Amino acid sequence: EESQSDNGDLCVRYGGKNYYAGLVDVSDANASDLRVRKGGVTYAVAKESAPAGPRTLSLLHFDESATKDEAGIITWQANTSELSSVKKFGTNSLLRCIYTDDLVTFGGADFTIDFWICLTSRTGYSTPNNFFFDAVTSDGTNFVTCSYLMGASLTWSYRDEASDTRFSRNSELSLNSWHHIAFTYSHEKAEAYFFIDGSLVNGSPITDCQIERCKRQMSIGNAYFRTSGSTDYQNKGYIDEFRLIDGQAVWTENFTPPTAAYTL
Repeated sequence: EESQSDNGDLCVRYGGKNYYAGLVDVSDANASDLRVRKGGVTYAVAKESAPAGPRTLSLLHFDESATKDEAGIITWQANTSELSSVKKFGTNSLLRCIYTDDLVTFGGADFTIDFWICLTSRTGYSTPNNFFFDAVTSDGTNFVTCSYLMGASLTWSYRDEASDTRFSRNSELSLNSWHHIAFTYSHEKAEAYFFIDGSLVNGSPITDCQIERCKRQMSIGNAYFRTSGSTDYQNKGYIDEFRLIDGQAVWTENFTPPTAAYTL
């Protein structure tokens, strides 16, 4: 739609209304919804597009350092981070927590999150949720999370800006053993896949789900908003070989878990 005004003022048209001053939230708009009009000329505005191809945003081995990322894109930080010689590959694993204040964009296209975890205890949890991975928008309204529910099981969840949990799927884990955890998303199929040790949980994907593309801050080993030193949501165990790929659902059916550390 175009503005009816040609008075030279900058005009943003969205949702059937003209905005000449102030701010308008267009974060939930499709690119085709947006028009900017200036001096009688209307311009289309595109939101940030999906990646042209697969791109590894993060690859953490937790060998030399808890925060060294082989992909070189994300800057990780640590408060109580430490390494452990109990590992799946390499020389060490992550025992505590790391996080990034960088705004990392994924969703709205295929993506893959996978890592290894070794859960050491199901007792002593002070809160219902103990986090292995958390990716959340700066206002806390949109997140993709992998946590262990007290007395329950490992759970992947997604929530949108409406604070509506779109899906949640969970499965039990044995203690003191390494397990490969993978979460993949196919944008075209609107399906998400949760794997443990290469087996699709429940034997079927999570259907009719849309994980939108937005910027999220992330943590590994704790909830993001608890990374200032709180251990309430901290994982009970070890994490190794974390990877985040934007633009590719690496697995959509059962597979054999990796047998060696990843390389770029």
